[in-house]
Amino acid sequence: METGSFLDGKLDGTWFTFNEAGFKTAEAFYKQGEKIGEWKIFDELGALRYKITYDSKKIVKASNFDSQGHEIAEMQSK
Repeated sequence: METGSFLDGKLDGTWFTFNEAGFKTAEAFYKQGEKIGEWKIFDELGALRYKITYDSKKIVKASNFDSQGHEIAEMQSK
C-alpha cells in the first residue's frame, strides 16, 4: 500500500509504502513530481536498509545499513 498526495497531477510531498504485514518499506519525498531530499528504504520487518539523498534530480548521497542499523557503506557524488 502507498500513501501520498498529488499537486496539479504530480507526486508532491511525503509518500509512504507499506508491505502486507503493515511494516513501512519506504519513505520518499517529491516536489512537483521530482525526487527530492532524503529517501529511506526499509526491509520487510521495518529496519532501515538504505538512505538516498536527492538534489536537483540527482543522487548526491547513498548509504547502506546492516540489519542492526549500522551504516556499512556510503557513496557521495562530487
